[in-house]
Amino acid sequence: MYRLSIFLLLLVALIGCSEQGQPPPLSPEKTEKEQSSEVQKSPESGVYKVLEVVKPIANMPAALADGTYVFSHRFAEHPNMKSISLEAIIKNGEISLINKGPSDIFSKGVIKKGEMFWHEKSGEWIILSTAEDKHAEHVGGCTDGPEVIDMAKKIYWTC
Repeated sequence: MYRLSIFLLLLVALIGCSEQGQPPPLSPEKTEKEQSSEVQKSPESGVYKVLEVVKPIANMPAALADGTYVFSHRFAEHPNMKSISLEAIIKNGEISLINKGPSDIFSKGVIKKGEMFWHEKSGEWIILSTAEDKHAEHVGGCTDGPEVIDMAKKIYWTC
């Protein structure tokens, strides 16, 4: 009887997921593991559905939705040294970092543009230059890997 109940539950879950077509909205209070699947009971029918939830962009502060922001630049070798401010334009998961003023560090204009990507191994946001950057062994600092961008503190790190 117990096995039959589990089988029916899974069957209903599969049918329910294929009928829905779209996963429910994410809950920001839950961890990634908690958001990987949810069980939802329909109040009308009493039927349980297992819903697969789309993985959120990890650790993306809600305040950094599409828009224009001010980021600061920092050197990995000298993290306390003051540097310049940059305009950051975020749109559809991509970021453009722009130097609007004169400086000895970067020339005026776009200094970096690419897709923002959560590098799970390092626990850092990176800016992709190539598809291989997703699998980089080392990121940020003065490595040969992709550059790191601290989305919470709004800092662009370079060597």
